[in-house]
Amino acid sequence: SNNTYQSRNYVIINVSITETNRNNTILQWNGTNETDTLTEYPAGSGYWNITKINLADGNHTANVYVNDSAGNMNSTGSRTFIVDTTYPVLTGEFNPASVPERGTIQVSVTATDANLNSTDVVLADEKILANYTMICTGSSCIYTLTGADTSVTGVHNVTFYAKDLADQMNNTKRSFTVTV
Repeated sequence: SNNTYQSRNYVIINVSITETNRNNTILQWNGTNETDTLTEYPAGSGYWNITKINLADGNHTANVYVNDSAGNMNSTGSRTFIVDTTYPVLTGEFNPASVPERGTIQVSVTATDANLNSTDVVLADEKILANYTMICTGSSCIYTLTGADTSVTGVHNVTFYAKDLADQMNNTKRSFTVTV
C-alpha cells in the first residue's frame, strides 16, 4: 500500500515479474538505484523480494524497475511508507486535584508524537466507567468534568491513552479525589 505507517524498522518488498527475457531488476530505494538486489524465490517462480532492515523513522520510498533483453522497461510505480517506531509520550494532570461532589475539574493532557492520531481520557474504577475523547489542538488536549462526572465521592483513577498513526499506544495513570 502507498503512504502507510508501520511500527517496525524493516520492510519486505515483494514483486511479481512475468518476463521471459528479463535482463535486470532495479530497486530504486530512497532515490538510489540498486541493480539486481532482489532475489527470486523459489527460482523460476517470478516472485522477487528483498528485506530492508534497520530503517530509521521517517519516510521511505521504493520503486522496482524491470527491463528485458530488447530494452523494454516497466516499473511498479513509487510506493512511500512511513516508519514510526517511537511510542507517543504523554503527561496528564487535574486542576484542581481534589473537588467537592458535583464540582468542576479540568483535565489537561499533553501528547507528543510526530504522527499523533488520537488521545483519549478513560475514567475507570469501581465507581465510574466512562470514556471521553478529548479535543486536541496540536498535542495539547483539554477536557472538563462536571456534574455527574464528579458525583461519586472518593478517589478516581484515570488512564490517559495516546495512539499514533502506526497504531502504537502509550498510557499514563493519574487520580483525582471527589470529596463530600
